Amino acid sequence: MAAVLTANVIGGVVVFGDPFGAEKAIATALCVWGLSSYLYGEYTKTKNKAADDQQDGDGDALTRDHDHAQKGLTGGEAVDAV
Repeated sequence: MAAVLTANVIGGVVVFGDPFGAEKAIATALCVWGLSSYLYGEYTKTKNKAADDQQDGDGDALTRDHDHAQKGLTGGEAVDAV
């Protein structure tokens, strides 16, 4: 969403000649900052998960993912297998 908003503001300035005032500059800077922060967070999360999976082995990663999914479906409560 932040990428679309930034492209929309810049497109309006370039295509339609809208004035690019201080409000648009601050809004655009915040959108770019938020998007870059999100992308960096996803990058580090993926990088850490790949390192953990490589360190633990494939079987442990599947068990951990299954446990995480089960906790998500049950509202955070651990469910014993029947």
